[in-house]
Parts: sequence; C-alpha cells; structure tokens
Amino acid sequence: MLFLFENFQLHNAVICFSLHGTSLGDEGLECLMPALQTHPKLQSLDVGDCQLGDDGIRQICTLLPSSEEKKGLMELTLSANQNVSPQGWTQLAIAIAANSQLQSLYLDYNNIGDYGAGVLSVAMAANSTLERVDLEGCGVGEKGGELFFAVIANYPTKMQELVLFENNISAELIGQINDCLNQKSQDSVEEQESFEKSQKEDHSNEVAC
Repeated sequence: MLFLFENFQLHNAVICFSLHGTSLGDEGLECLMPALQTHPKLQSLDVGDCQLGDDGIRQICTLLPSSEEKKGLMELTLSANQNVSPQGWTQLAIAIAANSQLQSLYLDYNNIGDYGAGVLSVAMAANSTLERVDLEGCGVGEKGGELFFAVIANYPTKMQELVLFENNISAELIGQINDCLNQKSQDSVEEQESFEKSQKEDHSNEVAC
C-alpha cells in the first residue's frame, strides 16, 4: 500500500486510477486518500470489488466536488462492494445531488435494492451532469424501476444510459425507460441542431448588414 501511495504521488499526470479487484478495504482506502484528495488531474477512479463498506463510501464522497485546485471525479466505479449498507448508498446519493461533476457511475452487483434506488433516483433528478449509471444485478424491483422512470420522464437530466439488467424489473418497464432515454437523446440532438442553425443565420444577417 505504501508503494502505491508513493508512486501515485509522484505521477501528477495520472487521469485514471484503478484498484479493481484488490482487497483494499476501508482502511487501505484511508491510507490512499491524502494522495487522491490532492491529485490535480484525477478524473476516473475504479475501486470496484475492493471490499469497501460505508466508511469507504464516505471517503469516496469527498472526491466528488471540484475545487480551485482540482476537478471532481467524472467517472466512478464501485461495482461489487457488497458490504455497503443503505446508509452508505444514501451518503453517496447526497454527495452526487449536492455537488458532483460525475458523468459515469458504475454500481453493478451491489446490494442496493428499492431503497437504494429511491435515494439514487433523487440524486439523478438533482444532478445536472450524470449521463450513464450501471445498476446491473443490484436487487432493484419494480418500485425502484418506477422511480427511475419517473425521474427520466419528468426531470431535465442529461441521462443517456441506465443499465438495469438482472434486476426484478419487468421487461416492459425497462423498455419504457429505454424508450424515454432514446426520445430525450433525440430531442437533445434536434435542439442542438436548431440552435446551431439559428446561430449561423444570425451570423449571416450580421455580415449582410
């Protein structure tokens, strides 16, 4: 762990850092946190299957906000950390909703369930940067799926992809969620094209004058 800490501190250009599948645990993560918190360019962190618990999630949450010294994380992988309790997922959801630059979040194969889906759906509704969330195999049921659908259908999120395979959600509801995401993506493209066309026309009129 000391070797990792020292090497990470020496390489300020590192953008992506992966510890996937190691026995890091909350205590190991705590040793790395000073380097992670001060690294100026870190954008992607993979601590999937690292035996993290609620304390590990609490520490990860401190990496999400941006500051004058560094940008916050844009991609976070927490797959298969099954020691995290509902309280841990609530802490993560609050951090994402409050102040986060995250674009991609991978939570597959965790014990999230409908409660976790509820707090994460609130985070998705409040967040303006999330584009991809992976919740494959997280024990989410129909109620959790309905909450995600309500967020995607009714809130101006930037969500493009929500992975819900291997959950207890009906194929019909997953289809409705995907259809809604596809429609919003198409609407976004059309709005951008319309805006660019309008900008070109304004510029042409200014030149003509």
